Amino acid sequence: MVQKNILIIILFLFASQAFSQTITQTIRGTVIDKDSKAPIGFATIALQSYAIGTITNSNGIFSLSKVPIGRQNIKVSLFGYKPQIISDIQINAAKEIILSIELEEDLKILEEVVVTSGNPQIQTVNDMVGISGRTFSTNEANRFAGSQNDPSRMARNYAGVSGASDQRNDIIIRGNAPQGLLWRIEGIPVPNPNHFSGQGSTGGPISIINYKMLSNSDFITGAFPAEYGNATSGVFDVKIRNGNNQRSERTIQLGALGLEALVEGPFSKNNPSSYLIGYRYSTLSILANAGLKLSFASIPYYQDLSFKFNFVTKKAGIFKLFGLGGISNTIFYDNKRDSTQFSPANKGENVKFGSKTGVLGLSHTYFLNNNTFIKSTIAATYEDNESKRDSIQSNQILKKTGGFGYSNYKFVFNTFINKKINTNHTLQSGIVAEQINYATKDSLLLNNPNLGTQFWGYNNNFEGNTALLQAYSQWKYKINERFTLNSGVHFQYFILNNRYAIEPRIALNYKLNEKQTLSFGYGLHHQLQPYGMYFYRNKYAINNQIETNKNLDFLRSNQFIVGYDFNFNSDFRIKIETYYQHINNVPIEKKASSYSTLNYGATFNNTYKENLINKGVGQNYGLEITLEKFFNKGYYFLFTTSLYQATYKGSDNIWRNTAFNGNYVINSLAGYELKLKNNFTILFDAKLTLAGGLRFTEIDIPSSITNNEATYKENEAFEKQNKVYFKPDIKLTVRKDFKNKMALEWALDIQNIANYQNVYLYWYDKNTQRQHPVYQNGRFPTVQLKLEF
Repeated sequence: MVQKNILIIILFLFASQAFSQTITQTIRGTVIDKDSKAPIGFATIALQSYAIGTITNSNGIFSLSKVPIGRQNIKVSLFGYKPQIISDIQINAAKEIILSIELEEDLKILEEVVVTSGNPQIQTVNDMVGISGRTFSTNEANRFAGSQNDPSRMARNYAGVSGASDQRNDIIIRGNAPQGLLWRIEGIPVPNPNHFSGQGSTGGPISIINYKMLSNSDFITGAFPAEYGNATSGVFDVKIRNGNNQRSERTIQLGALGLEALVEGPFSKNNPSSYLIGYRYSTLSILANAGLKLSFASIPYYQDLSFKFNFVTKKAGIFKLFGLGGISNTIFYDNKRDSTQFSPANKGENVKFGSKTGVLGLSHTYFLNNNTFIKSTIAATYEDNESKRDSIQSNQILKKTGGFGYSNYKFVFNTFINKKINTNHTLQSGIVAEQINYATKDSLLLNNPNLGTQFWGYNNNFEGNTALLQAYSQWKYKINERFTLNSGVHFQYFILNNRYAIEPRIALNYKLNEKQTLSFGYGLHHQLQPYGMYFYRNKYAINNQIETNKNLDFLRSNQFIVGYDFNFNSDFRIKIETYYQHINNVPIEKKASSYSTLNYGATFNNTYKENLINKGVGQNYGLEITLEKFFNKGYYFLFTTSLYQATYKGSDNIWRNTAFNGNYVINSLAGYELKLKNNFTILFDAKLTLAGGLRFTEIDIPSSITNNEATYKENEAFEKQNKVYFKPDIKLTVRKDFKNKMALEWALDIQNIANYQNVYLYWYDKNTQRQHPVYQNGRFPTVQLKLEF
């Protein structure tokens, strides 16, 4: 049936036009210096394969008109700078292409210049990244099969990242807990940007981030530069693009994940300022509200909004107002219970779960001169998570019997100054201040047998506020054409308990020749625990106002990395990295147990512990191999292999696997683009993932029966592992460009086409007194229709 529908749609699109039309579009943008960010005038812009070219004006601005649709490459060059080739530029009829191109000054001006690849995946946006970093683009988020237009799921295809879970998009880097990841948007540290997010997590089922609003952004997996702090596993540094400042454009998209609308354009024709706004509402909730009966155990309701207003002034600099927010909720109904599906609701109960996330910021960039600029940002962030448990009475009336919730809002200030001293030296120094406000409440309706009444008991009911101060300075030194040194130091100070950390960072790159590079990196990284741990008060203590974990120190991670990169040509490379991470200062219990915060976020039940001490240790090491053919000449492929070991030791002094030690991940992706007549394009994409199964602690059935709740064999923590995770995905995309500045795209993405049963977890049903496996998604087709005009 699916194949028949595909054929009908393709035939219908072909029949819409009988004759080929020549459709063109405009490529505009700015050329700037890579280190100083100052505009570069009189640079040559040439479209490869076509006799179309121009030069930038004194402000570095250029415009190429009448560019044929399809994938194009442009070459950017200027005497004194290394020429750049920007490839895989997808041109369609509906949207102008707006680029920001950075050129690097050449140390060998008088010698022969070698053209280097402009593939953004090779050269990170942040020029201070010397190792374990790559840039991701909107093209990749839209292209890769199984990614669901989600930047987090897309990142799982990269070496060093594991994701043997369909239900959530948590990013597990080199065996570290997902909470070790730092999310940044426009330079600001932000809370978990996902719907249905959970405490101690950096992922969720559905991303709030709209990939269509992103500019090229960086993903870093270790030994990251000094500007990034309070993180131990990696950094997702997200940039929001500016809207088109010359022409109004619109996008409407309907798919399995939501109905979306995006608008962008100039505020006026006489000013280069622009706006960009995107909104999404969940598709399933639309269908449910329309009265359609759905068989899902719960219907996810969610919506999100993102925006960026870019204001360019003549003398006062550039102001940017940006924001992102999402609201989500769902209900697990008793009458839709299924023993094969996990549900937090017991028999005779309904459970409602919801979350809210918001970011609002204002940034200002001001150039003191052509080599120095200052950027400052103020922002407010908010996250809220709550659940409510209702008992179904005999008269079908709901009675609240329990609930959990937490909230965390921050005020953030970030400022830095960037100075390009000369061709060899660039310095950047800055500060980040976060004012933190946290509260949590965990309640349960209890019976008083003596009075025959009910009362609300609280497992957790506390709040607190504090601040985290960070400062850094980093230096890029181009020693010569072969050696480049990126170094710096980061400082953190936690006001709550006066703990501080000083963190040196260094990355050294040595070019063996124009195609081969050796790299070495070292970083010392520290991170706070989830804030609730510091403010936790034991309700059973004689004085329940004592915060027993208040004096916890930062978790510490020493990271060493060695890398080798061989670029066979401008679009084909192999990259190998090996690493070792020594982790200490890990919070564990005083009494002998297997507990360690290195496993935090592995389950839905992240309970607080009291009297934690920083005496736990861990170690991660591994080997990563990437073989990559960037999109060119109609095809691409990406093969990544990650072999790793992640272990820890709790207060019982036993080395164990961490919850995130899958041991290996193998990803194979490939795609082919076929251009047809009448401005049709068909794309075929495929992906196969093999990974070590999720680790888990076995349920102790006799103890669970006695306790009337799931009880685990904690002395055998994470000794069990699910069988291999196997997931093949395919994607078919049909695109049609129209002469009236409109483009239509239809995509069918079939995940787990083999319908392989991957185990997600085992849960204990106290009604049957048995444990049941919960399987991940089987064959799951999603359809998407996008109209741009």
